[in-house]
Amino acid sequence: MAHLDSQTKAIENIQDARLEFLENQTKAVENVQATRLEFLNNQTKAVGNIQETRLDFLNSQTKAVDNVQAARLASLDARTKSTLR
Repeated sequence: MAHLDSQTKAIENIQDARLEFLENQTKAVENVQATRLEFLNNQTKAVGNIQETRLDFLNSQTKAVDNVQAARLASLDARTKSTLR
């Protein structure tokens, strides 16, 4: 009977060790996934910032073009008015 008890205890110890190993492995995978997710979030944020900067630049460029076109149109209107007089 003592032999069976020893065998049972050995099996329990092995199962405990395996379970601990699997728990540690799961924790490691969770940590890797959390790190990857954080990296992707930071990358997404960086891309968003870059896109926002590009959009600001394009809006400024558009505004500048609009201003130049408005000035040209005003100049043409002024010349047309002076020519018609």
